[in-house]
Amino acid sequence: MEGYYHDTIFHRIIQGFIAYGGDLKGTGAGQISYKITFLSTRFNCCGRDDNDSQFYFTLCSTSELQNKHTIFGKVTGETIYNMLKLKETLVDVNDRPLYVPKMIKAELLNNPFSDIIPKIIVQESEEVKDNNQLLNLRDLQMKKRKEDRISD
Repeated sequence: MEGYYHDTIFHRIIQGFIAYGGDLKGTGAGQISYKITFLSTRFNCCGRDDNDSQFYFTLCSTSELQNKHTIFGKVTGETIYNMLKLKETLVDVNDRPLYVPKMIKAELLNNPFSDIIPKIIVQESEEVKDNNQLLNLRDLQMKKRKEDRISD
């Protein structure tokens, strides 16, 4: 998944039922995140071009959704407690959260596509970020000194 869902929000929560996420815009309007042309639209449940990156978590038993959607993951470990908190999220009249919960990280535990090699995403460590900030500050100070000398 290469960090695609990291830091995305839950844009709609129907209390005690379902939480929607995965929309990079955070609006629920959707955004196609890939360039794949499907020959058939038989997989679309809501119409043409509806195969985007959104997903939902059910927050209770949902027999009415049984056999209507594909299950592609599950919440594991301590994260289940965060799901219980989602259930109680305060929302407005349009089911938009008043205090927007965020998915910090999504992790793939079992890759069914072993032939696809994921990109390696290098994250800058805090130490490197701090050093870069110090270098930028030092550059600004040196530039200021040069400007001061020129103006004298």
